[in-house]
Amino acid sequence: MKGKELFNKYENVEFKDEIKEILDKYVKEEKRYIWDVETDNTIYDLESNGFINETVWDNNHGACFYFDKHNNTYTNREDAEYEKIKRAYERKLREATTKAWEEFGEEINWEDSEQKKFFVSCIISTNILQALFNCIYRVLPHYYYFPTKKSAQKFIEENRELIKEFFEVEEV
Repeated sequence: MKGKELFNKYENVEFKDEIKEILDKYVKEEKRYIWDVETDNTIYDLESNGFINETVWDNNHGACFYFDKHNNTYTNREDAEYEKIKRAYERKLREATTKAWEEFGEEINWEDSEQKKFFVSCIISTNILQALFNCIYRVLPHYYYFPTKKSAQKFIEENRELIKEFFEVEEV
């Protein structure tokens, strides 16, 4: 039984306020995806300038299509904030890897098993941020690769705070 069903089943029973709060929290946490949202629920729209707009979902007037058509709508502020960090990290990573390959003077070649391709990795359990390499296959989410360990390390040093936010770790 889902949280909402459980909440509705016992809605008229006189629970203590604490129990109602717990059930209500469970119901809210259950609505994680935008397609689960019903009319009049609060949503958070990540705008192109990085501003997070808090508004109310309205299926009746087409607003739901407007907000969700660019896949920028979230059911809670935390998800919207993390998406903002993720997009900033990806933009900087894409920019840095493109520049590094241009400076290296070669293009990435997945058929060349001798050509090392370095990527940024974080071992969450130990908070170790490192540049690892791969030679022959692409591994998601590591789809931005550097031509040298030095260029990957440079990215790590220049973007340490953003990387910590992206990997959601305290110290790296």
